[in-house]
Amino acid sequence: MVLTTLDILKSLPFDQEFKNRIVDGFDKFNPDQKFVIENVIWEMYNAIYKLKLNRNIEIALKKVIKEHLPTDKSFYTKIKQETEKEMDLEFYKNVEQTDLSRVRSKLEEIMKKN
Repeated sequence: MVLTTLDILKSLPFDQEFKNRIVDGFDKFNPDQKFVIENVIWEMYNAIYKLKLNRNIEIALKKVIKEHLPTDKSFYTKIKQETEKEMDLEFYKNVEQTDLSRVRSKLEEIMKKN
């Protein structure tokens, strides 16, 4: 899955209303505002990724020590791939939930007007 800035935003732990305002208004922001928002969002994504990767490395190393497992040249590559897969699944699930929430909110607004 190719993640976009807005996909990442939808899955970050921000207030739903705040996320909706940014997503809905993103095309209206000037280039400087978009640049700042995109940088902040990607920095947060990278920070979350690094935390998960470090956690997965720690878990794998503990397992190697505890079970006396051999390691090879692909040890870290495998952990990195697993972490990326974990991130993709987590972000996809959160994006789906956020999109459903936005649709629900818009439907509620329409219903109130009628």
